[in-house]
Amino acid sequence: HGSDPSEDWCREQARRCICVLVKSLNNCILTDDESILELASCIETGKSSDTLPLPSELTAKDGAAQKLIGVIIALSHCFPALAGVSADLLKSVVAVIDKLPWGSGKGFATHAAYKTLIDAGMYSMDDLSGAIANTVARVQGFDSDCIDLLDPLFSLASLCRLSSSKVKEELDLVNETATRILNTSSRMSSKGKTMAVFTCCASIGELPGVTSFVP
Repeated sequence: HGSDPSEDWCREQARRCICVLVKSLNNCILTDDESILELASCIETGKSSDTLPLPSELTAKDGAAQKLIGVIIALSHCFPALAGVSADLLKSVVAVIDKLPWGSGKGFATHAAYKTLIDAGMYSMDDLSGAIANTVARVQGFDSDCIDLLDPLFSLASLCRLSSSKVKEELDLVNETATRILNTSSRMSSKGKTMAVFTCCASIGELPGVTSFVP
């Protein structure tokens, strides 16, 4: 039996949309090679990205910060669709986003990335536990007044919501850090304090459009 033409069409449209977003991601960052564009080509054609070399480190272009955050959130909404096309391609896209520095907004993709990859059988709960431990270290490594701290803090809250293990200490760290940022004596910017409120919400529930959505 042949495949359902409507399903083939849906997968083709999904690949096209995700390809556009990956190219937009590439336009927001400084890179010395064509690897992200090559990944976009693999997505568009449905080819495997197993042997595709990915950049080791990425930096956002000046003036592209807000656009980059929008692209990251948009891509996170596409993760379930991309998993239906190829879990390997999804892992590659997640790997590229992970190469972005903290403060870029990559924490907005954490929930969707780990939930989708765990559901697809590509990540295990051990992978999730490792990510939580690594993110805790990142949170603890930032100065309390540095706005970039909010990115791993939000990521940590999102990861804890996915964990089936007891993560009381980690959630306490999230809430204590966010409370300290919201304190009147904090030198954090108003943008950072707003993000701290979002992080508190993410630690106790799901944020529609960011940590909660129906693909």
